[in-house]
Amino acid sequence: MTGLLIFSVGSNLGDRMAKLQFARKRLEEEFGSVYAASSILENEAFGVSDHPPYLNQVLCFQSVLDPVKVLEITEKIESEAGRGGKGLLVPRTLDIDIIGAGSSVMGLSGLTIPHKSMHLRRFVLEPLCEILPDWEHPIMRKKASELLSELMGSELLKINHE
Repeated sequence: MTGLLIFSVGSNLGDRMAKLQFARKRLEEEFGSVYAASSILENEAFGVSDHPPYLNQVLCFQSVLDPVKVLEITEKIESEAGRGGKGLLVPRTLDIDIIGAGSSVMGLSGLTIPHKSMHLRRFVLEPLCEILPDWEHPIMRKKASELLSELMGSELLKINHE
């Protein structure tokens, strides 16, 4: 696989900004210089009302690694940042989701590419559109900008622009 790796990086526990900076540094160590980075956005936790708000960012890298190896790397980085076990709708010191990997389409246990819920998440689509509005979802055959325009949701607060 050769192509663009797209990550959604988020944190809602501890020093959230430091966790995003750590994630970027570690991802750059693994995949080289960042190809594109969105603004850092703050939003309410997805699907729950009693969790602290998240800081989120989309980061893109060029890579020739197999997506399964990429997943191993991102899980290692999450662990280094103090993330415990995985679970749906639990607060996280660091969460790194693989949104896309070139034109790959995969459905393995623990890894779905493109990310199976990315088209429903404004906190993924808004920063993705900031840097790659013409990225095309390889299954839905819609640009990121089209997916965002179809999605209704709460507004995000821009915190910092890289």
